Amino acid sequence: MNNNLSIIFPNDLNQKNLLSLVNKIIEKKSNYYILWSLDEGIEPSFDEYLQWNYFINDNHCENVKTLEKTLLEHNITLYVLTCADDRSEINRNVFYRPIENVKFIFWPTYYLHYTYYGLKDIRNKKRQEDKIDKLFLCLNGKYRYHRAVLMDKLSENNLMDEGLISWNAIYENECLNKHEFKHWDSKILKIDDYDFSYKQSEYSELFFNNRTYFNLVTETTEWNNSLIISEKTYKPILNEQPFLCVGSMYQNKILEKYNFKLYDEIFDYNFDIQSNFENRIDGIVYNVSKLRNKNLEDLYEITKEKVMFNKNNALSIIKNDPYIPKEIIDMFKTYNEEFKDGLKKFNLNYNNQYVFEKNIKLDVLGEIFKNKI
Repeated sequence: MNNNLSIIFPNDLNQKNLLSLVNKIIEKKSNYYILWSLDEGIEPSFDEYLQWNYFINDNHCENVKTLEKTLLEHNITLYVLTCADDRSEINRNVFYRPIENVKFIFWPTYYLHYTYYGLKDIRNKKRQEDKIDKLFLCLNGKYRYHRAVLMDKLSENNLMDEGLISWNAIYENECLNKHEFKHWDSKILKIDDYDFSYKQSEYSELFFNNRTYFNLVTETTEWNNSLIISEKTYKPILNEQPFLCVGSMYQNKILEKYNFKLYDEIFDYNFDIQSNFENRIDGIVYNVSKLRNKNLEDLYEITKEKVMFNKNNALSIIKNDPYIPKEIIDMFKTYNEEFKDGLKKFNLNYNNQYVFEKNIKLDVLGEIFKNKI
């Protein structure tokens, strides 16, 4: 084995399981590995481990035993890097029954960098100061069950006309868990000409040019066991707009952990601690309802100071992120060339998929880590 570092992306694996990961580790012949799993879902290779009930059977399952044996025999350390918050319930086995030589590390602010560097013009754009004439903006690309429930509840409470709402229902036919609409006649809602088939940006120009007061964020999932802050939440923060998140339990309150301020002058966040997601949606709809008929310019004045605080806090994190795992910083320093070489795919993802000002090619990792070396 070479005493160096290799980085593995989930897409590098032939199959999404631990045996495929073991084969890749043996093939690369390094002593240190990072499974670069910065995605919104659970790392599929570790599904079996994360879902294993150690209260019934305290022994590892066979595939975990195989991984552990391989790592120990070859003196290999494997780091599994995830963007989930470490309080996510799905990670309970990581702390309760760890795997020898496997270290799960958490980078919960990763998607803030993704938003700042990866989205077209977001660094230089400023919101238009036009008169606010709609209460909220709610953008929905892919079909999700909790998004469908929200739409139905908004319709039931006659709130659809209070906001700018998109509904594209992408992949709806592929979903096994579909919501049966009771109050809304489900249909495609377009509020601009954004084309999902040609994805140069995660948002359209409407994101900056709309005249809405707050952003009703429909996060990726409502699963209580996987708490992730995605670009959907960070966009309104960078765009100087109040927001209310529809997502997992603690989806809003977790932001205080990273020094963001909640808009408790206008929102009641008691819903956020409800374990039942439909109860959370009821609480969110209540918040929207109580702002109906309010003077939107007055609301803007109430929250504008906090809006700027949150944006500046986000920019401060981007400049020198205190939440990057220490293990990643140390490896970036020690194995700088291997680190950069292994993450070429990471930078290519940004530079090829998104459009930058004047077609500049960014060393995204270099930008993120420049104040850490």
